[in-house]
Amino acid sequence: MCIQEQGKGGSRLTRAEATLFEQAQAGCRESVNRLMEQHERLVRYAVNRQLLFDFRFEEAVQAGRYGLWRAILRYDPQRGTAFSTYAYVAIVREV
Repeated sequence: MCIQEQGKGGSRLTRAEATLFEQAQAGCRESVNRLMEQHERLVRYAVNRQLLFDFRFEEAVQAGRYGLWRAILRYDPQRGTAFSTYAYVAIVREV
C-alpha cells in the first residue's frame, strides 16, 4: 500500500488522513463515521450559504451530510484537489 503524504498539485493529506480515506472507501464504517464527524462543520457552512426557500434547515443539513458521505467515498487525493473543496461542491449539489 503506497500512501503519499503530499499529493500532486498540493493536496496536503497526512498519512493518517489518507489511510482514513482508503479504509472508508474499502467499506470501513468507523472510518466513514470519523470523517463525517470531522467535516460536519463544512456541511453546516455550505448549507448556511444556500438559499433554502421552503426547505427546512435540518432537512438541508441531512441532504448535505449525504453529499459529504458521497464525497468521502469518491474522493481521490491523487487528483490534487483539497478534500474540503471537493466535498463543498458535492454538498451544495445535494442541497
